[in-house]
Amino acid sequence: LAELTADMRRALRSASTARERVSAVVAVNFSDVQFRPETIAAWLAFYVEAQKSSALRRLLKVYARRLHSNLLSGLTSILPRNEADRVAEATAALIDGLYIRRALKDGVP
Repeated sequence: LAELTADMRRALRSASTARERVSAVVAVNFSDVQFRPETIAAWLAFYVEAQKSSALRRLLKVYARRLHSNLLSGLTSILPRNEADRVAEATAALIDGLYIRRALKDGVP
């Protein structure tokens, strides 16, 4: 999470428009760094352990809220709030889904 957070902060600092903010969030989450085998393994282990550990569950919730917030920071300038919420939720689901798909098969996400 620390690497993802640092990459996200750098990317968001460079974004000057709402669309650039959304693109930055997507680009960081879909970057090659996030899809390295060891990163994918760490994410999957984190998801599993968060089901057993209240501390990790809290951390996962923080990550999910931050991702949603980062997406909304750009989307609410482009879309009505209720639609921006739906798009942010769907985008987050795609990000998480690609991690899982990548873990379950070989090849690029």
